[in-house]
Order: sequence, then structure tokens, then C-alpha cells
Amino acid sequence: MKISLNITVDICTGDENHKYEISPDNEKIVQLLGLLSELGVANLPKTSKSVTVRELFDLYIADRMLKNNSVISLHNAFKKLIRRDDYLNIDISELSHSMIITDGLTMNTKYHYFSVMVAVLNFAVKKGYLSFNFLKDFREYYGVRKEKYSMRKAFSCENWIIVDDAVAVLKPFFLAVQGGNFESEKYQKVSLYYLILLHMILGTRISETLRVIRNFTPEDGIAHYIYIETKTCKLDEKANFRVVLSDIAIYLINAVKPIEKIKVKAGSNFWCTVRNLLKRRGIDDLSLHGTRAILRTVVDLLAETKGINPLAKEVYLSHEVRGMVERCYQRQDFFVERYRLQIAYAKFLIGTCCEDNELLNIVINDCYIGKIMD
Repeated sequence: MKISLNITVDICTGDENHKYEISPDNEKIVQLLGLLSELGVANLPKTSKSVTVRELFDLYIADRMLKNNSVISLHNAFKKLIRRDDYLNIDISELSHSMIITDGLTMNTKYHYFSVMVAVLNFAVKKGYLSFNFLKDFREYYGVRKEKYSMRKAFSCENWIIVDDAVAVLKPFFLAVQGGNFESEKYQKVSLYYLILLHMILGTRISETLRVIRNFTPEDGIAHYIYIETKTCKLDEKANFRVVLSDIAIYLINAVKPIEKIKVKAGSNFWCTVRNLLKRRGIDDLSLHGTRAILRTVVDLLAETKGINPLAKEVYLSHEVRGMVERCYQRQDFFVERYRLQIAYAKFLIGTCCEDNELLNIVINDCYIGKIMD
């Protein structure tokens, strides 16, 4: 049973010359209206702070300092669930279950879109633009659940027991990649082999690998590291992760430097080209993100890296594995250990899997860490 209720709230001080009226915009009244709405009370007064989806987006993006990819995700969530060309012009107070369409979306996609929309509408409630988030219980209302995370393809490295298992897979992989070049005239001088090798040695995400190549300077080569933005870095914040650059990494960056001309927005299209090149060479059981899983698996199999701190191995992949308090006090990023890890992993990939003596000499003759320790 639903109850209809119309309320007018006046507060008097007892002085006939001073009478105060609490409008629906008052923060406490907004919370009360939200509670009553949640209980099923109808015909409640609307807040006059109502804004359009476009205006709410602007406020939310500025408040959260969202990067471009997050902004795109924001638009996709509303566009794919509401499916109206004018979704940006809708007054947020008019949003309702009747506008939501989930046909043709996978379970995980629906879960992602709903989660994004809920976060934005919660923000609207907190700021007083809405009295209640109608999608608060979307899981029960739409029967949406988050399905088990599927691991990225990585040559089934979860089945490797000894290092020879990795060699048996990676040797033919590099044999297939060597000699591969881009068809585009702009990147014909770029070696697919060098690019994949660099991406695997750095252990970075694909967007981060491009940032390393694009932003690398001779000064970074002297310092043997470069600071880049990771996916946790918000808009206009300083680069938040130091990527280790051994001599072989620096050599490979310079070898694929023409890629630095790729515009930021075209980065995803570039990696699609890389994926297509790999598929044409018969490689379809490896994701470019899966190379990070291969690195993390192999470094626990190599004798040279068994003594390296497990935290350093996770930091190498820019994973947050420590609590906030511990990060406040233990601030080192394991630079020396990560450098040693990079050398050992590069030696394994180049010397054992690629059998490339020219590049192997660069790895073997790297003495930067020895200079630091001396």
C-alpha cells in the first residue's frame, strides 16, 4: 500500500515579524524526502535544484577529476541504458525505471553500466539535486550480478610448473613475431618484435607502454627511469608511477620511437593493429594485457628472481598491495630490486627465448645497479 502525502513546513520563532519557511532544497528536507520516497510515499515535492544529465555530468567530472577514458565510460553507461539521443538533455528528476533498456547487453556489461549510473546519481543525491536514487537496488530490481572475472589470455601460463614450460611456449612465439612490420607507411620502420619485447619487459599496461615511448627523453635515459600516469591517476595530477628503465629498455624505446607520433586518442586503434598483426602470425591465445601475467608467473620460476621481495614484484606491475597507512610510512618503490628483476627477466626473454645475441650483450653489460651500489 502506498501513502500519498503533501507537506508544507513552516518554522516560526514566535516573533510575528520573523517567519521562516524550509524549502525542498534544504539539506535535511532533501534527506527526509529521500527517506519518504524510499518508504513508498508518493506526490512528494521536488527539489528546485533539478538539473539536466549534461549539467550533472559537468559537476561530477569536475568533482572527481575524471580522465578522458572515464568520461567516455560515463557517457556510454547512460547512453546504452537510456538509449535516447537526447539523454544529455533529460532532467535528472525525470529519470526512472521505465527509461532503462537492458536488451542485448551481457551481464557484466549491465553490471558495469548500472554501477556507473548509480555512482553518478548517488552524487546527485549527496549534492541535493535528487531526493532519492531510484537505481539504488538495481541488483535485485534487474537481477543483475557480477559474473566471475575471466582472466586475460596469457598462453595458459597458469599451467606452467617449471621455467622450461615457459620456454616451450615463448620460443615459438618470438620466432613468429620476429620480422613482423607494420603495413602503414608511417610505422614501417617499427619492428613488431622490438615493440612486443619492450612491452613485455616493462610489464606496463598498453596505454602506459605508449606513454613511456611518447614521453621518454635523454634525461630519462640517464636517470634510468621515467614517471608516468597509471589508471589510478586522476586528471591533471602528477605522474604517479616510476617505471624502471634498464639499458635494454632504453635501447628498445629508441628503436620504436616513431610510435611516439601516435595521438593519444588513436592509441587504442594502434594496439588493435598490433593485435591483428599477431593474429595473422597465428597468435590468438595471448592478450596484450596477458603479458603482465606471463611476467609475474615467470619471475617466480626463475632462480635469479626467487630472492626478490614479493612486494617488489607486485610494485613492478604498479599494483597497490599495501594498506594506506603502510604506504604513508613505507614509501620506497623498490627501485633496485625492480631493476634487478627487469635485467633477469630481459635476460630470460632475449637470451633463452629469443636467442638474440645482439640484444643479449646489452643486457649482460648493464652495470647501472653496480654503479649505484658502489
